[in-house]
Amino acid sequence: MGDSHFGYYQNEISNFQFPIKSMNYPTLHFVTGGVSRWASSFAASLHPHPVRWDIREVRIKKKFSKPKKIIEKIKILYLKLALTLRGRISDFGKALYRFYQKYSEVFLLEIRKRKTDKPITETLLNSLKRLGYYMRIWYMMSKNSFLMVLSQKKVLLIFLLGKVLRFIFFMTFLFFLVKGANRLAGYTVNQTIFFFLTFMVIDTTSQFFFREVYRFRPLLISGDFDLVLTKPISALFRVLMGGADVIDLITIPPLYAITIYFGSLLAPNAFQIYLYFTLLISGFLIATAFHIIVLSLGIITLEVDHTIMVYRDVTSMARFPVDIYKQPLRGVLTYLLPIGIMITLPAKAFMGLVTPFGIFVSISFGILTLYLAVRFWRVALQRYTSASS
Repeated sequence: MGDSHFGYYQNEISNFQFPIKSMNYPTLHFVTGGVSRWASSFAASLHPHPVRWDIREVRIKKKFSKPKKIIEKIKILYLKLALTLRGRISDFGKALYRFYQKYSEVFLLEIRKRKTDKPITETLLNSLKRLGYYMRIWYMMSKNSFLMVLSQKKVLLIFLLGKVLRFIFFMTFLFFLVKGANRLAGYTVNQTIFFFLTFMVIDTTSQFFFREVYRFRPLLISGDFDLVLTKPISALFRVLMGGADVIDLITIPPLYAITIYFGSLLAPNAFQIYLYFTLLISGFLIATAFHIIVLSLGIITLEVDHTIMVYRDVTSMARFPVDIYKQPLRGVLTYLLPIGIMITLPAKAFMGLVTPFGIFVSISFGILTLYLAVRFWRVALQRYTSASS
């Protein structure tokens, strides 16, 4: 009798079946089946003697001595634990199966929606169409910005004359400074001028595209930014590239021509020119990240004008190569405020003075700073409460 009851309980544990008829998930079958087999083997190893078992309560038929009774009670507790564990695994499996029945169809429908049978070329064409859509928007907004500036021709001439005179005076100052000292931090006159021209290329080009940043604060205070958020375009694109600067458009062609001329005097090879343009793009990414951070701080603090001027003052320190500064200022300008990576490294790459590690650091900083700036913009948008709040 005892053997039959023990065998019945042992079979109840070992022959337990998972309540899913069609086992579509091998992992669940492995977990539940494995635990059931373990409980059965563990129970059999703990109690080798014939014992009378009942499913609701466990009773010992044979009389034992006191130490043996304690041991048997411990074994019985382990067997009850195995039985309880079997029930918990069963309930867990049923809950998972109900969850699977409830959400599997929804999940498969979502997968079918996202699954596309379009070839890669068609997907690329759609991306190019999207890019063309934003380029047309940028062209229309820049056209409106040009018309507004050109309507005030006297103001345009004054600002244009001021930009040209500032550029000429600083070039003259730089030329006589380096010529009188023969070298500046080990760089010749042409190399020093090329550092300054690289700074002007990045600074003027970024101002040309991101001039709307300087007009962002009135947009916030007046409440017109609420209307920007309701438009079917990216709000970041609208406030970052909402209109180009016609004055910078006039000064960019001669600036590029002068940069090419002084660059040709340094006699670079094709690989150095390639590295220069690659790190120049990385510098543009860092400049874009700085402007996005300024916009984000403007949403949080409403201080845009002062922040952008601080950025301009800091970047102006890179008119000269950062090698002229002593440590720790040089390290701060290179890595903490990466204007050295943004401006100095491209010029060094053009002269063949940059290491592979410097190239890797420059590209990594460009991508990382742009990613963090976009994340910061999203955080700032969550804290935006509109002008009426």
